[in-house]
Amino acid sequence: MAGNKDSDEPNRPIPQNGIPTDADQIAYVELYRPKTIISSSSNDHSTSTNLTSSNSNNGTNKKKRRAPLKKYHILFLTIYLYQIYWIYSTIGLPYKEFLDKAEREGFEG
Repeated sequence: MAGNKDSDEPNRPIPQNGIPTDADQIAYVELYRPKTIISSSSNDHSTSTNLTSSNSNNGTNKKKRRAPLKKYHILFLTIYLYQIYWIYSTIGLPYKEFLDKAEREGFEG
């Protein structure tokens, strides 16, 4: 009975992002598709149709508004700028301290 299509299992409807198969045991394969690709009006399983129908459903070209700057953005920007300044100002400082110590104590090397 493995190859029999008239099994006791009821026919389940194929979901919108499911693709029917020719296999006897597998009714459909469900794939991940982003919301921009899935067409809400058609149940067609071809990607090209879904791409064109989703593009035509958009209609207007709405631009997404960017979120406004929050107080913590400014805080972190200030911290990062201070760190960059501190790193830049201390470049070479450990080497200079080592050379001063080597002159005082004598360096054999």
